[in-house]
Amino acid sequence: MKTKDFSRNNLAQNSQVSANSQRQPPPKRRGIDAWLKWHKQRIAAENPDWQAEMWRLPTEDEVKRQEMALRQLVKLECRQATTRAVRLGEIKKGPCEVCGSLNVEAHHDDYDKPYQVRWLCFRHHHEHHGNKTKKDFIVKRNGYSKPPAARRPHA
Repeated sequence: MKTKDFSRNNLAQNSQVSANSQRQPPPKRRGIDAWLKWHKQRIAAENPDWQAEMWRLPTEDEVKRQEMALRQLVKLECRQATTRAVRLGEIKKGPCEVCGSLNVEAHHDDYDKPYQVRWLCFRHHHEHHGNKTKKDFIVKRNGYSKPPAARRPHA
């Protein structure tokens, strides 16, 4: 194990290094221009390639993430507009277009048109999207871990 050298020469060298590595405080009350100049110098000292990083083009993954976030925002705004319209009575819920059930969900074919809604029950909404079979969703919706035929009756 190496021990630290606390001789006067070493202490002087360490204090000079630590004094140079400390950040300088921002200029006091000299306006925004002085602060911006200080800030740019500080950033450049910490990361010499800061300008290259700031002006680089986004990667393909970053572009995809931004596009997906934008699509999700459009969907959210559409759903909120539909919910608000139902609450205010501007749109009335109808029965499921397939089976006539009254327990329905709103389905949007086009998220740019929040007031053009198709009313579908849970089962037919997910069938329309092609997610899973009817049994999977009936079981999931009722909270069962096994299909109804495989469950044992309560004693």
